[in-house]
Amino acid sequence: MVTERISIKDIARQLGKHHSTVSRALRNDPSISEETRRSVAKMAGKLGYLPDPRLSELMTRVRKGPRQAIDDTIAVTVPP
Repeated sequence: MVTERISIKDIARQLGKHHSTVSRALRNDPSISEETRRSVAKMAGKLGYLPDPRLSELMTRVRKGPRQAIDDTIAVTVPP
């Protein structure tokens, strides 16, 4: 039997919050109030939310990976 995976959007829908707020709350972002973090954690537990380890690893790399500035010249046009 295949069960549907609970997502951050499912938690957000139940709480009437934006999915980015839920995501940051689950990561204990200090910009999210303690009350919100607690309510998100409680709802995540109630719904049986489990983070996808592969997706979590990918997003960690995206958030903390090296930033590279692009300073290459794409094209130069010369007026006639």
